[in-house]
Amino acid sequence: MLRTALTLCLLFALGAPAAADWNRSQRGQFSADCTASCQDNPNVHRSRRAECPAYCGCVMGEAEKFMSEADYDRLDDLARDGGSDPMLDHFRALFPIYNTRIFGR
Repeated sequence: MLRTALTLCLLFALGAPAAADWNRSQRGQFSADCTASCQDNPNVHRSRRAECPAYCGCVMGEAEKFMSEADYDRLDDLARDGGSDPMLDHFRALFPIYNTRIFGR
């Protein structure tokens, strides 16, 4: 059941839903950065690290529902500079939600 849910999240996120505005570069950058961070996270058990792409795909799929390509660039720059924005806060809130859904904590 968990594998099915993970697979569906990953397929949804990588399938470029109609509402998605992120370009290929943004999607690739987010996926690579998120997956690397997840796999380096000491709180993710080694046996669960293969689930990191699905976790990141779920986060990305949800974020694309409210964050456009232009928003992504603006918020990426803002986050790197340590800034704040309600949309950035909404985006950051997705990580613990999907962490619980995928990894159970």
